[in-house]
Amino acid sequence: METARGRRSREVVLGRLRTAPVLAWAGAAAAGLVWALWELLWGGGFAASGFYRLLGPLTGPLIVAIFGYATFDFGRMFALRRRYLRHDGVRLYRGADRSWPLANIRDVVVTRGALGIGSLRLVVDDDSETTRELAKLYMLEGPVEAVRGAVLFATGRPVPLSPTLH
Repeated sequence: METARGRRSREVVLGRLRTAPVLAWAGAAAAGLVWALWELLWGGGFAASGFYRLLGPLTGPLIVAIFGYATFDFGRMFALRRRYLRHDGVRLYRGADRSWPLANIRDVVVTRGALGIGSLRLVVDDDSETTRELAKLYMLEGPVEAVRGAVLFATGRPVPLSPTLH
């Protein structure tokens, strides 16, 4: 991979995102942003909504800000989808906003949330009891065990063998 100055970077890509889910979420966020701007500027406004009673006149700008941030975030994910999970030998990077030292990563686990949506999560040595989400399983391109094994291999931890034979 080339850097801005033409030098070769030492980044190793561990996981990529599938294009379709990222585009779907980005499109939904952009449609929500267009709808919210339309309602705020030319529509009836948000005065008839239940949120207006709770938040008052800040309802419209708040909804526009939420959809605007979601559009920006999914657009950034789309731009980084080919190198979403990567490392440089020292740190593990998730997108453009999160990174962890490889030495602090103890394990990579697959969990299911309250709605049953699976995610790949890091167990990090930082005296907290929570795990850090790397990516939702449906957004990862390729097998989940391959990405999990690549992250564990990058940390220098032993990679468990798959229990199934192909």
